[in-house]
Amino acid sequence: MGNTERRKVMGERFNISLDDDIMRRLNGMTTLDEEAYEDGFRNGRDEGMAEGMAEAIEMVVDLILVIIKDTNGTI
Repeated sequence: MGNTERRKVMGERFNISLDDDIMRRLNGMTTLDEEAYEDGFRNGRDEGMAEGMAEAIEMVVDLILVIIKDTNGTI
């Protein structure tokens, strides 16, 4: 598979555009390396979203606690 074909496949898979430097590094990968790279990309994205959701939930809980404190427990 040439650089152009590989760039198209990898770009579609990750919804990103890949420059020549990244493509040179990816060209040496075996199928197992590509799968590990893809899994790592997906896991990193999922972990990032989970951390963001956790922070958002903490902020909402803090806001609720402030509201309860300011109203002396009567809402």
